Amino acid sequence: MSSNCRKSIQNESDILRAIVGFSSNAILIVDEKHSILTVNPKFESLFAVEKSQLIGKKMIDYENEWFNGKITSSLLDKRKPNVFSFTYKSTAAGTVTVIPLTIEESQAKYFICLINEAMELYERANKDTPHNPYLDLNSQDVQMKELIKTLEKVALFDTTILLYGESGTGKGLLARYIHQKSKRNHEPFIIINCAALPEHLLESELFGYTDGAFTGANKKGKIGLIEAAHMGTLFLDEIGELPLNIQAKLLHVIQDREFTPIGETKSKKVDIRIITATNKNLKKMVMRNEFREDLYYRLNVMDVKVPPLRERKSDIVPLANYFLEKFNGKYEINRRIEENVYHFFEEYQWPGNVRELENLIEKLVVVSDDVIMIDHIPANLQEMEIVIPDDTPVTSFDESLEKLERKIIMETYHRFKNSRKVAEFLKISQSRAARLIRKYTPSS
Repeated sequence: MSSNCRKSIQNESDILRAIVGFSSNAILIVDEKHSILTVNPKFESLFAVEKSQLIGKKMIDYENEWFNGKITSSLLDKRKPNVFSFTYKSTAAGTVTVIPLTIEESQAKYFICLINEAMELYERANKDTPHNPYLDLNSQDVQMKELIKTLEKVALFDTTILLYGESGTGKGLLARYIHQKSKRNHEPFIIINCAALPEHLLESELFGYTDGAFTGANKKGKIGLIEAAHMGTLFLDEIGELPLNIQAKLLHVIQDREFTPIGETKSKKVDIRIITATNKNLKKMVMRNEFREDLYYRLNVMDVKVPPLRERKSDIVPLANYFLEKFNGKYEINRRIEENVYHFFEEYQWPGNVRELENLIEKLVVVSDDVIMIDHIPANLQEMEIVIPDDTPVTSFDESLEKLERKIIMETYHRFKNSRKVAEFLKISQSRAARLIRKYTPSS
């Protein structure tokens, strides 16, 4: 092999390592000789291994432990991607997509193994319990305080709970909290995302299967997550995505506390608590025949609305500081947030809720230097939408225009704190901006 070709392969390997390092999915890369080329930090965390111990090792030495012995057969088929499900001990489960990749210039062959962690399994919920920002921060919002009090009371009873609210509001964190405060807190807490798996995989993961139940099934069979949650809590996230045929089976589990694995003729008893979550309107789905009415009422024994972040503004700054501390620790740096940025956070509508705030803080920590300033906020987020409240009385045309002008000037000045940035944002001269600021904010 020529030196140029070796150099090309090395460059390609470096590029692959850089890409996988920033992925939020666990990734494993194997070369054409089935040796492990690299893994990313998410993979190390998920499988409790160190990259330095894996590089150069043969995949066959680990695949039985990690992926139920299915990787090598996928590597031998170099023509198309292969997808299969896996369960690793009692810490993770999901699907693996094995993608063959050939770099044309060097003819180097790689296999990208992309792990979609659809379910997180916690054998003991009191081990390595994740921090809960709602609780660590002692929420200042009245709605959240009342919500947490309600959950603490409900947690003591085995009633079925439905958490509903927009995406990113923290429904999964609250489900964990319910489990932690329940009498089952020393038993399994098992999560499955109903939208993350295709229907045939979802059914087998939930209910399990016997030997030879279907083509490609594990020869030893497999217990389902319902059975794995015995004596503990099963959390079904995005329950609105559950296919109708599986809804019928889940209804049977809730009513009779029993289920039948795929390929089995006898049912099994199970003692579990069920918590579900959705960002959809299940009642409307029932009216459209997209969700079973009987299941809806079984799940809706205790319904809890999780408010969006824009409705609990007093929590925005504490949450921002929580995530700032988290990512400062992760990247071993010490960023600070400028006061104007806090003002922006309080005014912004947060359509992606807490998840959007967390992702934005991480981005700002990475792109800033010592202090996170307003200029670091992406331009598309700073495109402020001015809305006149519906209850604003409309009087004369000139008076209505003046009220709108006052609202725009006060909100932009509150955000940017100086006339130059207000002028830049509103695309007016600085002298005009200064005059309007003096008019509507005399104290400035």
